[in-house]
Amino acid sequence: MIKLIRFSALFILIALFASCSNSPEILNVKYNLGELSNGVIQADLSGVVTNGIEIPTERQTASGNFDISFEVKGSKGQNYFYKIYYQNESYKFPEIADTAQNYNAFADENFYGSWNDPSIGFKKVPAIDFTINESIKIIGNPRDEKKYYGIPFQKTYYSEEDIQAVGKNIRETQDWFAAIVSKAEKNKLSIEEQLLFDAKWVLKNETRGEHENNRWKRNPRMGTYSLMVVVTTEEELAKIPKHIQFINELSDSGIFVSPYYFFKYKINPDSFPDTKVFIDSSFVRVQASMDVAGGICANPLEYPSSEKMPDEKACGWNKDLFNNAHFGQFFSSLNKNFHLNTIPLIQDVNDSSYTKDEYDSAIKKYSEKQFKKDYIRSTENPCKYVRYNENKKAIEIVNPGNDKLADAHKVNMGIKTRIGFTYGKITAKIKFPELINKHNVWNGLTNAFWLIYQDEQEWNNRRVCKTGYSKKGETINDAPRISQTNYSEIDFEIVKTSPKWPIGYYKGRINEKDESQSDDIIVGCTNWDLTCKDCKTYTWGIDTVEYENKTFETMRWDSHYQALTTRTAAKDNDLFKSPYYYYQFEWTPNHIIWRIGPEKDKLSVVGYMNSDITSIPNNQMIAVITQEYHLSEWWPPITFKQEFIPFPKNDIIGEVYELTIE
Repeated sequence: MIKLIRFSALFILIALFASCSNSPEILNVKYNLGELSNGVIQADLSGVVTNGIEIPTERQTASGNFDISFEVKGSKGQNYFYKIYYQNESYKFPEIADTAQNYNAFADENFYGSWNDPSIGFKKVPAIDFTINESIKIIGNPRDEKKYYGIPFQKTYYSEEDIQAVGKNIRETQDWFAAIVSKAEKNKLSIEEQLLFDAKWVLKNETRGEHENNRWKRNPRMGTYSLMVVVTTEEELAKIPKHIQFINELSDSGIFVSPYYFFKYKINPDSFPDTKVFIDSSFVRVQASMDVAGGICANPLEYPSSEKMPDEKACGWNKDLFNNAHFGQFFSSLNKNFHLNTIPLIQDVNDSSYTKDEYDSAIKKYSEKQFKKDYIRSTENPCKYVRYNENKKAIEIVNPGNDKLADAHKVNMGIKTRIGFTYGKITAKIKFPELINKHNVWNGLTNAFWLIYQDEQEWNNRRVCKTGYSKKGETINDAPRISQTNYSEIDFEIVKTSPKWPIGYYKGRINEKDESQSDDIIVGCTNWDLTCKDCKTYTWGIDTVEYENKTFETMRWDSHYQALTTRTAAKDNDLFKSPYYYYQFEWTPNHIIWRIGPEKDKLSVVGYMNSDITSIPNNQMIAVITQEYHLSEWWPPITFKQEFIPFPKNDIIGEVYELTIE
């Protein structure tokens, strides 16, 4: 699509000085944006797992760039210079912090760029009354920050033999192996299990070898981008700070400063009479859609067991899936300290053969000694229970049924994306399984759609918290504080529990209701802020937050609890009887909104938090979709006890149809 920009409401032309004879003019700005649909370009996600997102690619425009042309008019004998910048406008901090137009330090997190090579500054205009033909590409890590450098992604593919070789090295290193023995005892694992975990961790965190710009570690944000063209004279170019001319350079105060701040707020007709700035605030809008049909990568470095990974085209461990699959199998962490004991009974809940009376009878019938002892576990059969269904055009997630009590388990199952994003409207079209039967008895599952940090290495740390984060899992009030952490998580968790919090948290009496008789399920919305108290109002217990005439009760269980949660009641039939339902995070620098609905254009807000009450994560995250067996104690007040929900007899199936980011 050719986009011709003349002097109209489509852009802002900042005319800093018009009367000076040396003052240039920027005229007839045109773009070739390729094929757009409703003004939107779909990010080409082919090969981006390894290389990062580029907008556009050669499959979208002939040059693989956005072609831009404009005319420069000015005085003869005068040398002029130009530069083009772009910036994501949908998910940014304001450039100014106050009415005095001081720089907002958070704006250094904004996603902006210029030429692919940031060492190139302003280019000379060849001649007066000359048409400039340029090109621009939106790429990852546009400031060429060294913290995003690392081993080439393709070289992080490791075989089963590589894992065994590291394990052998650990075993032959006396002190290291002794530490493994001690750790295994603490974690209630066999020595071989702990040895395997540590060998995988070593490979997963390997940093030795050649380093390159891993652009995928800071992928372009989705949403609307602006374009800024700057034309100036040689004299005034000398006055533009180097860190504005070259976006990879730091200011004297040691931070990145957005060029948008400088050219929108720092120059004026007195100081820069011969500098002209053109801004199109809606240059292009970008969306992305994950390929559910492109296979599922099952990574042995993430798998908490020793079973060999399959090597199949549709799901498994091979170089093609490793380099290209947008989805991977999600493996729950192995922690045998999380006991998930169950009555010795295999029976379906979803087909309504397990009634409320039978549940009540089971509580009286079975003692704890009779429980089948187990723990929260992941699959022992990678790829068997996550699969692409060609007829439904969906990825199926299957919690397997059981036929023999001796081998019965409640198994968590899920998938995750393998392309990281920061901010966006992340929307999933899912048919989760029902959580309750016609007797309103819970089947033990928690359906979850959530975002989690992409990587635990330092490049993916959240911004510094001045008051400090607590380490994930710390539960004591005086836990040590750390200035940065990689841990971030934002959740939809849908479960059978009460819409109200335990009665002791309310100052007055509330109307209590037997939720086991209700057909309501709860949509829990959670942000894990790890007790960072930099926000204006850090509270615990019950508080409230308002959004669009809705009031949400927020809960932090105590002053050192690491997450903030809201609960909203919904009908099980509405969410799970329909062919599908939509779930959406709107994650921005300043707020998170949770929405659900029967169609993408019919979403309702079920949760809201802003940066005044919780620390909003700013690192790169991936999406996860799981069907998990949670402990009832995680969702008080307890409506049904997980221990008295039988092992499922038949498979419980969920379906994932699409996942988009915009």
